[in-house]
Formats: sequence, structure tokens, C-alpha cells
Amino acid sequence: MTELIIVAMALALLQTLLPTMLNTKNLAYLASNRDKDVEFAPVVKRLKNAARNLMESLPIFLTLATLALILEVNIEREATSWLVFRVAYVICYGAGIAYLRTLIWAGSIVSLILMATKLI
Repeated sequence: MTELIIVAMALALLQTLLPTMLNTKNLAYLASNRDKDVEFAPVVKRLKNAARNLMESLPIFLTLATLALILEVNIEREATSWLVFRVAYVICYGAGIAYLRTLIWAGSIVSLILMATKLI
């Protein structure tokens, strides 16, 4: 389970950095105080949204994973499913695949619910 927590944190770091790495045309903006808004490419906007969405469910995942470690409950399959869904989510969101992205998001939510039910 510890490895899954570390992978989840790596995913969070990658998703936080990815929009910046793809936004090379605005390097001056990225190095500035960001007092003025700039226009981002659609893919960068989508990746920023995906990162924000991850930050909404990541605390729940981390809480459940930590509880599983403390209570010694095996939820690795459900946690792995959540991670796979989240990786697929960012790929679909970045590519602009709306309906599949929504189904994948729902799968990640179901994974969290399954994680929680195993802890009860």
C-alpha cells in the first residue's frame, strides 16, 4: 500500500507540473509574478482542470490508504484501480475525450467507495 501512496503522490506532482511543461510559449509569464493573465492553449487548460480534479479526490484516497495501513486491511486492488482510473482520466481529459473521461471519473469514484467499504 505504501508504494501505491507514493505513486499517487508522483501522479499529483506530474499533473501539477504537466501544464507548465506544455506551456513553453509562456515562459516569461511562468517566471513572472503573474500579475496579468495570459491565454493558455486548450490542452493546457484541460490539464489544469484535470489536476484540480485530482486534488479533490486525492485527500480521500490518501485517507483511505492510510487507514488501510493502520488497520491492516488489504485494499490494494481497489487503490490500484483508482490509480489506473486517474491516469486514464488525465490522458482522456488532456486529449479532450469528454464522455469517456466522465465514465473513467465515475470508475475512480466507485474505487474510492469500494476502498471505504472494505474498511468498515
